[in-house]
Parts: sequence; C-alpha cells; structure tokens
Amino acid sequence: MKILLLTHYYEPEIGAPQRRWSAFVKHWTSAGHEVRVVCPPPHYPDRQAAAQWRGQYSFFKPAPGALGETVVRTPYLAHGFSGTVRLLDQLVVATCSLAWTLSAAIGGWRPDVIVATVPGLPSLLAGIAASRVIDRPLVAEFRDAWPDVVTGDMSTQVARQSLPRHLLKAAVFRSVTALQKQAATCITTTEGFATTLKKRGIKHVEVISNGAETVSFMELEHTDRGDGILRVQYLGTVGRSQGLSVLLDAVDELYQRGYREQVKLRIVGSGADLPVLQAEAARRSLDVDFQPPVSRADLQKTYQWADVEIVSLKDTKPFRHTVPSKIFELLSTQRRIIGLVAGEAAMILQRSGVSTVVPPQNAQALADALEQLIGNSTELAVGTTGRYLLYNDYNYGTLSRRYLVKLERAADRWRRGRAKHA
Repeated sequence: MKILLLTHYYEPEIGAPQRRWSAFVKHWTSAGHEVRVVCPPPHYPDRQAAAQWRGQYSFFKPAPGALGETVVRTPYLAHGFSGTVRLLDQLVVATCSLAWTLSAAIGGWRPDVIVATVPGLPSLLAGIAASRVIDRPLVAEFRDAWPDVVTGDMSTQVARQSLPRHLLKAAVFRSVTALQKQAATCITTTEGFATTLKKRGIKHVEVISNGAETVSFMELEHTDRGDGILRVQYLGTVGRSQGLSVLLDAVDELYQRGYREQVKLRIVGSGADLPVLQAEAARRSLDVDFQPPVSRADLQKTYQWADVEIVSLKDTKPFRHTVPSKIFELLSTQRRIIGLVAGEAAMILQRSGVSTVVPPQNAQALADALEQLIGNSTELAVGTTGRYLLYNDYNYGTLSRRYLVKLERAADRWRRGRAKHA
C-alpha cells in the first residue's frame, strides 16, 4: 500500500507526535509498505531548536528517511512561542505540502491513502484539498480532542464569557466539525472522544491510542539511595495545557510542612509557560531545577535520576478525553507515577498498578501524595505491572498493525464507492 503522511511534526525533532509517527512509519516500511512523509525541517519548539539543523535539508526534494520511508521537506516559518506565528508557520507548511502532493500526482505518483495529522489544524485543510483533487481517501488523525481543546465545552452559557468570544468559538467549533465530516475516516487516541465525534454525526471513527516501544527503558530499575530525598520529575512540554504551576504550589506546601531538604523537583522541557514558571520559582525561592529538552539517547539517564514522575493536564472537560502519550513511556521506566489527570488517562494509570492519581490542579492533594512517599522506599519500589500493561495493550508494534487495518479499510471503502458510481 502507498501511504502519504502530511504532518507538521517529524523526526529528528523531540516530542510525542514525532515518536508516534517514527514508530508507525518504521513498522509500516518494515512490513513492505511505501510511505512518503511531507513535513517541514525540524524547527519545533522554537528558533533555537531549528538552529542545529538549519541548511541540512533541501525543500521539495524527496530523500531517503532513516526509517525506510521517503521524506519531502517543505518551506516553513521559524517561530518562538507566539500562537499567531505558529499558525502562520502551519499554514505555510500545509500550503507547500498540498503543492508537492499535487505536483507528485501530475508526475504519476499517487498514494492509496492520505493521512493528515492534527495538530496543526492546517494539515487537515491540506489533506482535504489533496483528497479532492487527486481523488484519494483521507484519514484524519486527531491526537487531541479537536475542536474542543480550543473551543472548550460549547455547552457553557454565554453569560460566562463575552458574546463575541462565544460566537468566535462557536464558529471554530462548527467549521472544524464540518471538516472532520469530510474525511473518509477520523482517528482519535481515546474511546471517549471517538464516542463524542460519532454523536456529532461523523460516521467512520476509529481509535488508535498513544503508546510506546516495549523495549524503551526495560533496563531501568528503582534504586533506594538511602538519603531520604524524594526526587520528583516532570519531563515533557511545559505549556499552558499542562498546568504545571501546581507543581510549584505543591513544593511550596511541602516546604511549609518542613520538607525543604527532603524534596527535589526537576522540570525538563520547554514551552510557552517555562519563563513564567522560572520567574515564579525564583520569586518564591523554590529550589526547582529547570533543564532543557533531552535527546532520545539521554532519556534513560534522565529517568534514572527520578523516584517519581509527574503527568499533568489542566482540569477542563476536553482533557478528560486526552491521554498524554508520556504515560505509556513512563510505564516502562519502573518509576512511581503521579497523575494529575482525569477521565481515560486516570483510568489507565489506575490499571497500571504503579501510579497514584490525584485531581488535576490540586496542589494540596499532590503535596499529600508526595509527603506519603518521602522516606517510603516500599511505595517507591513499584513492580513490573506497568510494563506488562504497556506490552499487552499499548506497544507500538501492535498499534501500528491496527492502524494499517484502519488505512486498508478506508482505502477499500473508497474503492468500492468509486466502483459503485462508475
């Protein structure tokens, strides 16, 4: 099968969607499928990240990828953490992706199926346009609960927000939902959001959850250092959606309880909220170690430092249908996980047997959970049940095969439809 992937995020960048697509593409090409990936050069999350790769890629020139695929890099717009500039960047990449796809079709290469992944949302527009022009089915993947993640709960009363703001959100909601209905298949990462889309009249909705490679960090084991210090780590995007100010509040609370020397917090990553958190930690004299994103090769050493790993999302209704991909990688680290999450993410952590779930954005509950772990080597020495859950339900090998079945089903349904109308 010929698969065309339109994505704004791809290796060698560091991030959750990059890991997801690298894993799927590797498994698909190993199974003998032809995969072409159209994406920008690495430039996430900001200009600094792009600097090390600048000048290494030629635009619009197909080149062999590291995973057996063919990669086509598009022009892009360098950006920082400005949402407006990021959207412009996504529009540039989507437009160029569409242009290359149409050019390839004119030259004789057409895929059996097009996959467009959101975010960024403009990739969906490029996928729909390409699907119509070259007459191929589109599979649209939504890693987050779109459009809800932007619009929020549209059942919210207008009285709780300004009328213009409510009308704008309503327009975005209707527009994105209309676009979703144009895809041959919509892929979500959670059962809850799949149910939501079906209720909105989208006929073909499938679920391919996030996951991880089962061999990721199997060598890691918990080590009792015997020094009475609890090492707490958050590793991932430091953005607005994560609500990481709760970590500072919890550490501050533990300091007030007399545990200043017994708790060490480290935040590894970058994002829009990083400067805010750094300033707040300094203002409150909190001993927080902020570290930049780490490469895949350095992840094991980074995880080795920690006794506890944190997963966090803000307390909003759309995030109840969101499962951070970091959860699945953490299941392989044999570390105690504390999840400030609700909905499906909370249920997965509760099933794992290696996790503590507390209400999102609840600093008091987080401080209580951490206090119980200080000097408690028995609770920190989690078993291997998390690894078994990952292996049985969320390993990328199994997920990639399920994904292929969904793609083949979409392509077959499209061919039958064309034959019926011939």
